[in-house]
Amino acid sequence: MRSECSGAHGYQFVCINRKDVQGFNHLLPEAKTTDPPAQCGLVCRSSQRRRFRGVKTVFNCSFGKTLLPTNSLVKAVPNGERDAYARVLAVQGALLSAICRLNIWVVSTGRRRRRRRRRRRRNRRRRRRRRRRRRRRRRRRRRRRRRRNRRRRRRRRMVHPRLPDPSILRRMH
Repeated sequence: MRSECSGAHGYQFVCINRKDVQGFNHLLPEAKTTDPPAQCGLVCRSSQRRRFRGVKTVFNCSFGKTLLPTNSLVKAVPNGERDAYARVLAVQGALLSAICRLNIWVVSTGRRRRRRRRRRRRNRRRRRRRRRRRRRRRRRRRRRRRRRNRRRRRRRRMVHPRLPDPSILRRMH
């Protein structure tokens, strides 16, 4: 889902500690006002991201410290219980309001989608190849069967010549 906030690139949802929040306040103004043990922010995937190298982009819920990868923010919710999850997020009320305001439940950076497309293309090609091979095999088998059957028919004719009708023989004598 694309976020509606400014910036051409997708935003990622990260949870960062208070000391790291400085400098990101302009991205998530509500972050200043909240005071949970961990502060959350939206971090732009540009030069600022370098500060988070090695840190998996996670959503850190101060409610039992659940660490979830970015894109499983909603997927991780069992049976689509978004409301229950929203209540958990409400512990960090600012974060919830930011999510609602920016309309970002799952924030994608677009990379995975590209990979998926490539995979789909590959799979399609493979399927086509398999189908073609199967068709060819079937055709070959059919041709072989037809040839065999023709040969068998010919042989049968040779081995079992049909005798003329006995009544004809009687007439001839």
